[in-house]
Amino acid sequence: MRLYFASPNKHIYAAAVVGQYVLETFADIRPFSDSYRRAFTGLMLDSGAFTEINSGKKVDLHAYGAFAAEHAADYDVVVNLDDIAGDVDKSASNERVLRDEYGLDPMPVYHQGEPLSVLAEYCARADYVGLGFQRPLLSSDDRRAWLDECFAAVPTGHRLHGFAMTGYMGSHPFYSVDSTTWIRTYMDIAYGAHGQIGTLAHFLTPGEILEIVVKRWERMPRCTSWDGCRKATPQIDLFGVSS
Repeated sequence: MRLYFASPNKHIYAAAVVGQYVLETFADIRPFSDSYRRAFTGLMLDSGAFTEINSGKKVDLHAYGAFAAEHAADYDVVVNLDDIAGDVDKSASNERVLRDEYGLDPMPVYHQGEPLSVLAEYCARADYVGLGFQRPLLSSDDRRAWLDECFAAVPTGHRLHGFAMTGYMGSHPFYSVDSTTWIRTYMDIAYGAHGQIGTLAHFLTPGEILEIVVKRWERMPRCTSWDGCRKATPQIDLFGVSS
C-alpha cells in the first residue's frame, strides 16, 4: 500500500519526505515545489477541491488543467477536479475538460452519498479510482460501512485510493492512501497543547522530530487482503461479477 504524504507546503516538510510518495495540492502549490518534485519517489497531483471547501477559494479548472499538462511528466497521477458536494454531473464535466482540452487522464473520485452506480461507471473505464468521504463527516460507523460497501463492489484488479484515509490503512486494502495527519502529528509533538513546547520535543530539532514522525507512518500496519469482496451482494451485481 502506498502512503502519500499530503501537502508538504513548507521547506522543512518537503525535505522530511524526500524519497517518499507525496500528494501535492494545486490550490496550495508553493514556489519552492519545483525544487523537490524529482526528489520524491512518486507524486500525485490533487486539484484542491477539499481546500476549496475549507478556504472558500475557488479552484480554476482551466488553470488546473494547464498546470497539470505543463508538469505532467512529474506526476504519476492527476486527480479530477471533483465536486465533493456530490454533483456527479459537474465532476463528469470537469473530467471531460481535463481529458479533451488538456490531454490528461484524470483519476475519477467517488464520494460517499453518491449512487453506487457511479462507482460502477468509474470502474468500467478506469482501473484506479479515488474514494472520498462525505463532508461534513458522518459517524465512524457510517464511514466504515460505506468503505465495506465499496470494497465489496469493486472488481478484482482495480485499485482504490483513499483521500484523507490513513486511519483505514489497517482495515481496508487500499492501493494507496493520503492525509495531512503526519503534519498535525509533528505539530502536536513539537508544540504540544496550547502552543507550548511538547515534552517529547525537548532537545530534538524540528527535522529530527519530522524524521521520527515519517518513520512512524511508514511502519503503521497495512491491510493487504479483503475477504469480503467476493460475497454475493447486489452491489457486486452492478459490475457483473458473480460470487
